[in-house]
Amino acid sequence: MRGLTIILIFCGVVAKAQLAVYDPANNAQLLKSYMESEKQTAQLIAQTKQIKEQVNVVKQTAEYINKVNTKLKTVYYLNQIEQTVTNTIKQSNKSFEYLKESGEFSADELSIIMGNFTRLVVATNNVISLSNVIVNTVDLKMNDFERIERLDKAYTDVLGLNMEVKSLNTKYVYIMQQRQMQRAFKR
Repeated sequence: MRGLTIILIFCGVVAKAQLAVYDPANNAQLLKSYMESEKQTAQLIAQTKQIKEQVNVVKQTAEYINKVNTKLKTVYYLNQIEQTVTNTIKQSNKSFEYLKESGEFSADELSIIMGNFTRLVVATNNVISLSNVIVNTVDLKMNDFERIERLDKAYTDVLGLNMEVKSLNTKYVYIMQQRQMQRAFKR
């Protein structure tokens, strides 16, 4: 028999036996890990839901901030336009009065000067009217960015008109001074 055992070993026939191993402690640990994973998954789902809600609140807050910012920009531009128009009108009146009191211009010349200043004042008032239409008319199909862009353009136009008034004043004061110098040298 001994010989048979040796022959079987040398022939490469090996007998294997495998039993199912049941480790209650390991299975309990696996079950516990599974339960923890389920709890963590539920927590992650709840946190994800909270984050989505917070993102929505942040988006709404950003929209409100943008609306307020747009309103503030609108008020700023309207205020700047109004101040510039007021300054333009005051400058025109002051310039005309100064030129009139100088006595260097005839009635016809003063009429032309007054017409030039009036043209610029009317143009500034037209810009104010346009600005009010831009702000108050809901029929205009424009978004906030376009509205602000048009108010910025209106403000730039008013500044240009204000510069024209100053330029016109400088021109007439120069003419007045030239006439005064000519008269002074004739004596």
